[in-house]
Amino acid sequence: MNISKNQIIKIHIAKKELNLSDENYRNILSGFITEEGTEAGSCKDLNEQQAEILLDTFKKLGWKPKARIKNLFEKYRRNDSNCATPEQMLKVYDLWQKKSKEKTEASLINFAKNIIKKDHISFWLKKDMPKLINAVKNLK
Repeated sequence: MNISKNQIIKIHIAKKELNLSDENYRNILSGFITEEGTEAGSCKDLNEQQAEILLDTFKKLGWKPKARIKNLFEKYRRNDSNCATPEQMLKVYDLWQKKSKEKTEASLINFAKNIIKKDHISFWLKKDMPKLINAVKNLK
């Protein structure tokens, strides 16, 4: 499977936060072989598994990814124990990024509306999450 947009973003953030020069970054990438049998020259040449290996390499070099939950889904938190948590929302979103062709938040909301009949993320319920997660996992 091809590298996801989310993985590309993480790789570029890690490169910047590790203060890697373009030369050092390209040297690291050259250790990955593309499907065509050539050295990777860009993170976009990587597949999903290679991207995860690269991110693990950056972690070994000292990169610490920031928690995305607060930034991405905390704004949808509601003071109702029946509502989905930001962590559950993030799980659905991460799956959506891996499985969907249209990777926008709006397309996810549209998809979820068809599956769990909720108009917006802020109305997702904990009890709906297994159904939504399975639906996203089963995307072709």
